[in-house]
Amino acid sequence: MLSVAGPAARLPGTVNLTDGKPYGQNTWFGRVDPATGAWEPSSKVDAQTTTAITALLANFAKDPAKVASLYGKLTGNCCFCSRDLTDQRSVSVGYGPICAGHYGLPWGE
Repeated sequence: MLSVAGPAARLPGTVNLTDGKPYGQNTWFGRVDPATGAWEPSSKVDAQTTTAITALLANFAKDPAKVASLYGKLTGNCCFCSRDLTDQRSVSVGYGPICAGHYGLPWGE
């Protein structure tokens, strides 16, 4: 799951990548600095997982709508907010209208 760090975070505005579980129970994979695009992987995650996530983020950077859509269709959850996709349009796109608006992605038919 991707989420933007809030104003009280150690590095506000960075994009965090987690497994989507509630804070404190989740696995934090690392963060991306939106100003530079730099990926800072967590030191607590194994090398194989870090390599896979690095490749996923590179694909996401090339085509965010496609990668977000594939994730949503595969899991039934939005990759940004982790909510269940229940609306037929959201299911067909792979993410919901609110997240589409937040991230400037196409939504609906």
